[in-house]
Amino acid sequence: MLASSTREHFSRCWNNRLGHYRRYSLQESSDSEDNSSDGSRSRKISDESLSGTSVSGGNDSPPLSSRALRRKVRTAATKRSSPNRMMMLGNDDAREFLYSPSDFVWGILYSDYVFNEKPQPTKFDLLLQSTWKSAGDSGVFRYKLDTVDTKVIKGDFGFIAQLNTKRAQERRPPENFIKMTEIFDANKFNFTRIKKDEMLFEMKCPAEETTARSNDRGDFIVANVSPLEYCHVLLVPKLYACQPQVLTADSLRLALHALLLSGTWKLRVGFNSIGALASVNHLHLHAYYLAHNLPTETLPAEPFAGPCHLVANYPASGFVFQFPPLKRRSEGSLMGELDFFIKDVYTFVDRLQQSDIPHNIFITRGTPLYAQMSRQHLVIRLYVWTRDFAYGMKDTTAFNAALAELSGHVPVKTEEGYKNIKEKDVCTVLGDVTQEMFLRAKPIALKLFKSS
Repeated sequence: MLASSTREHFSRCWNNRLGHYRRYSLQESSDSEDNSSDGSRSRKISDESLSGTSVSGGNDSPPLSSRALRRKVRTAATKRSSPNRMMMLGNDDAREFLYSPSDFVWGILYSDYVFNEKPQPTKFDLLLQSTWKSAGDSGVFRYKLDTVDTKVIKGDFGFIAQLNTKRAQERRPPENFIKMTEIFDANKFNFTRIKKDEMLFEMKCPAEETTARSNDRGDFIVANVSPLEYCHVLLVPKLYACQPQVLTADSLRLALHALLLSGTWKLRVGFNSIGALASVNHLHLHAYYLAHNLPTETLPAEPFAGPCHLVANYPASGFVFQFPPLKRRSEGSLMGELDFFIKDVYTFVDRLQQSDIPHNIFITRGTPLYAQMSRQHLVIRLYVWTRDFAYGMKDTTAFNAALAELSGHVPVKTEEGYKNIKEKDVCTVLGDVTQEMFLRAKPIALKLFKSS
């Protein structure tokens, strides 16, 4: 038998709905080991780390057999090899990515998720990766993100810790917020001031446009110049409308469209409100690839009220929604069901905003919340964590509790913090920042959804 310091450890995240353990690719850190050697590893940041085959469902395709699904993968691969539909925008000098619901990847095979199959990248993935790389080559980033020291923190949850000292040292200083109702201030940093090389492309879905497009309606993908992970970008809806950092239904729709356009479960999308560690008061969401399993992909949930569930057996108390749901409200149309989903989540988050409750949102592919649902495909899980207001500047401790950390992805600011981090430390921070506001938010969710 190999020594414990060198043997492969299968970090496990228990999902009582599936009845088995997920396998992680990293070794678990050990208190008795040097975490910079056997307990962790440096991973090259590139598209080679992305894996997990997907199936594009087209226009709400019915479930297929395993053999038929794999034939569909090969067919989709041929279609996706065609040139992307892009044009150049006039003054912005950014590509325009045209898409329609037929480009959405409604279902990613659960079997390919478990066995970590290599994905067939979609047109969106290819464009995101190529433009992000070009931005890096042109010197847009404040630091190079060639490798990231990564480890699974020893314990029950399988938290992923990553060392990123450069982000803490070289990122743009965040704004100092004291209330959630901050108005947009054109005199402070905002995304109308970024360099043209930071503007990667514009997302445009002609099928959803009902009025003439104007300059303030552009939904742009912008490079995050202080990246956490591979292809870390910002989704900036209606960039030139200069909206404050308050989630809108359109911005939530953009986030879900981005996730559905990707062919891998490793794309993650999230949002930090003011008071929940947002750095800029200009409406934006985060997106990046993370090639490691997170506990939030498989966490069990407790039914609460209608489409709203409570996160169970996890230190961060919060709410979780699933798309598609167990009970459909739109006959035969996933697009119609998506509209209901957006309405549910936005209504809840808007009520939190009105109640001055800071919140973080994390969206990922994962296993179904419902035991009755087929496990042939992954679903979309959308987490909403309510939390204490983070007054003033962000703290300087080893890690903050924002959208990434609450999901189980813990970027650490210092080498000492990375070496010494323990699961109990993460659990304490996540529990402390969420518990009080969670109790305030529960009656809001119950009132909204009890009749659903």
